[in-house]
Amino acid sequence: MDDVGLHPTLLRFADGHSVASAAEWPARRAEIVARWQALIGTWPPVLDEPAVRETARSADAEMTRIELSVEAEPGRPVRAILLLPHRRLAERAPAVLNVFYGPDALVDAQAPEKDTGRMVTNLRANAYDLCRRGYVTLAVGYTGIGERPRDAEPLLAPGAVPLQPLHRLGWTAEHLRRVLAARPEVDPQRIGITGFSFGGKWALFAAAFNERFRCAVFNDPGVVFNEADPNCNYWEPWYLGAEPPARREPGVVTAANPRTGPYRTMIEQGLDLPCIMALMAPRPFLVSGGEQDPPANWRALNRVAEVYRLLGAEGRIGMTARTGHQPTAASNEQMYAFFDRFL
Repeated sequence: MDDVGLHPTLLRFADGHSVASAAEWPARRAEIVARWQALIGTWPPVLDEPAVRETARSADAEMTRIELSVEAEPGRPVRAILLLPHRRLAERAPAVLNVFYGPDALVDAQAPEKDTGRMVTNLRANAYDLCRRGYVTLAVGYTGIGERPRDAEPLLAPGAVPLQPLHRLGWTAEHLRRVLAARPEVDPQRIGITGFSFGGKWALFAAAFNERFRCAVFNDPGVVFNEADPNCNYWEPWYLGAEPPARREPGVVTAANPRTGPYRTMIEQGLDLPCIMALMAPRPFLVSGGEQDPPANWRALNRVAEVYRLLGAEGRIGMTARTGHQPTAASNEQMYAFFDRFL
C-alpha cells in the first residue's frame, strides 16, 4: 500500500531541504510550477469573456441541449455542446467540463458498435450521464489548434518559452470553464473537469495548473511516463515533444526515432507526472484506471498522497481499476460517485 517504487519524494525543495509543514507547501508548489513552465511555457493572458454563440437548441423530457460556438482561444471558435438538466441538484447547479476529440461522443447516449454497426449504449457519454444526474455539462472536442492533435504546434511568443500543445490545451480549458461559470444555472465555485484517454491528458494539465477547477477525474490517460506503452505517448510533438522546426515520426521512442523537445529534457532531468498531479493538492482528484493506468501506477499516487497527508487532506485522491482501456458501466459509476461527493 505504501510502495512508491522509484518515484522520488515531492516534499523536497530543489536545494535539498524537506518541506517541513503545510505552510511550506505553497513555496514548493510554486517551485514545481516554475520548473515545468521553464520547459512547457507559461499561459498567455486569458480572455475575460470568451465569445459564445448559440447555433442550435433542442430539448427532451430530461434536458435541454444547446449547440455553441465558443472562443477557446482568441479568435478561434470551437464547437461545444451544453446540456442543461431539467432536474438540478441545486438552484445553481454544479457543472463538469468534459473534453475529448469531439463533443458528440460525450453527449450521445447511443453509438454504433465497432464491429457490427448496431447501436449500443455509449459508455463515453459522460456529459450525458452527468446531466441526467443533475449536473450542467459542457462537452468540447479538440479546440482548433489543428484538425487532429498531431497537427498541433506549440504557441510561439517572442522571447518566451513556446507553449507546448498539451499545456496550450490546458489554457483553452480556462476559457471553457469561464463559459460554464458565466451561466446563470451554474455555481461557479463548483466546476469540475474530466476527460478520457487524450481527454484525460488534457484534463490533467488543465486542472493541475488551474486551481479554479474544484476537482477532476482523469480517465486512463497514463499518469506516469511509460515508453513501453505506445498509447501513453506524451513524447509525441502534439503533446510535450514539440520542437519546431524538427518533427519526430509518430510512434514509440527508439534510437532511430528519439525523444524531442521538452519531453526529452524531462526524462533527462528525472521529471514525471506525479509532479503535475501534486499541483492538484489539496483539491480532490480520481484516476479512473484501465490499460494505461494499471494498479502499479498506485506507486506514483502514493507519493502524491504524501503531499495530501501533509496538508491534512487525506481521502481526497483515489484510483480505480478496470480491464482494458475503454470505460465500463462500473468505472463510470465510480466517476459519477466521485463527482457526487466532491461537487
